[in-house]
Amino acid sequence: MLYFPQLVSGAVAQYPVLRRRLLKTVVLRAADQSRWFYGDQNAHAVRWDLRFEGLTDAELAGIETLFMACEGRLRHFLFLDPTENLLAWTEAYGESAWNGTDALQITYSQTDPTGSSRAIRIANLGSTEAVLSQRLRAPGAYHYCFSLYIRNATGSPGKMFMESGGRRHEVGLSAGHDWTRMTCGTNLESSSNQVVFGVQLPPGSALDLYGLQAEAQLLPSPYKRTFERCGLHPKARFLHDTLTTVAVGPNSHSCEVSIISSNRD
Repeated sequence: MLYFPQLVSGAVAQYPVLRRRLLKTVVLRAADQSRWFYGDQNAHAVRWDLRFEGLTDAELAGIETLFMACEGRLRHFLFLDPTENLLAWTEAYGESAWNGTDALQITYSQTDPTGSSRAIRIANLGSTEAVLSQRLRAPGAYHYCFSLYIRNATGSPGKMFMESGGRRHEVGLSAGHDWTRMTCGTNLESSSNQVVFGVQLPPGSALDLYGLQAEAQLLPSPYKRTFERCGLHPKARFLHDTLTTVAVGPNSHSCEVSIISSNRD
């Protein structure tokens, strides 16, 4: 699997990041000169314009290697949007993106940290550990940060975890009466192309959850709700057939990259 490389800093991009959503509107002109406008959902695309400064020789080589493997615009690759949540359907746990143990009961419309009612309460009604997780087709060699909000645990609140290729990193959850944001972050250094993010709940336990988010960086950013679309773009392409790089000094380079991801790919 081809994917855009992560920098030594653990980031995918350097700020400022210019991200544009591209939409297409079809205009139909009738004989009486009236016009009808229709949005073409199949033409939706996202474009990123990235500028990197101070790249090491190894970091620049990673970008150049991907560019050569893709032959410029010809082939697609996986791009992990640094401005988005990598998890899909973050508030719809009945969707197929989520994997839940049968004994796990989910109650919606709980009060969340924003004062709305978009949190959930999960309860393990079984006699063994229950898990709520999502599996992503993403590089196990990335550094990820998994975050969530937790409150009002009954019994042991369990653990949050991330795993890939048989390697696992977990953090014990701690919950009070107020919402607390917890994080679980590391580089599992796995060669697998799949990463799992989830919550593990002991038998007889329950807790309130909100804002599950996975990002390809060291620390969490503000929570971003997602639906079917998320920050994973498996069919991204370079926008140009040339790669602009400048050697600023020894082991220091600048580079400009434009990437586009279209629904039609």
